[in-house]
Amino acid sequence: MAVKERKGTFYVYIRPFGEQIGVKTDARTKTEAKFVETVILRACRTGNYALVSDPLARETCIRMFINKSWQLPPALGGIVEQRKEPNEELTLLRAEKLFLQYPTIRGCKSIPKYVSVQGDQAAFLSSFSSVCSNEGAGSPLR
Repeated sequence: MAVKERKGTFYVYIRPFGEQIGVKTDARTKTEAKFVETVILRACRTGNYALVSDPLARETCIRMFINKSWQLPPALGGIVEQRKEPNEELTLLRAEKLFLQYPTIRGCKSIPKYVSVQGDQAAFLSSFSSVCSNEGAGSPLR
């Protein structure tokens, strides 16, 4: 986008995610600053921050993320979030309760069509398990 010099320091102005961002670089020449600009733009557009191998461009890219309070990508030294193991097993009854608590479903006028038709959940689960066990037997499903 643009490289401008102010008081002997080069600033790179880019629009990587729609809004214009100005970042200070430690480049000594305008050519170095333009190189930093192209590397950062390419990395932001592709999402592959491993492309930022130049130390000057890498430092400027990290500075951009820190200045905007964005989370650093793992390729730039950010923290990789690990998935948490579930505390409890997800059963059919629990899944139904979670589904009915979802905001768009909770406000829906036709909730009865999402609720189980049978009042006795145990009978429903036993009939469901018997259907699943008969799948390979060749008997017709009822």
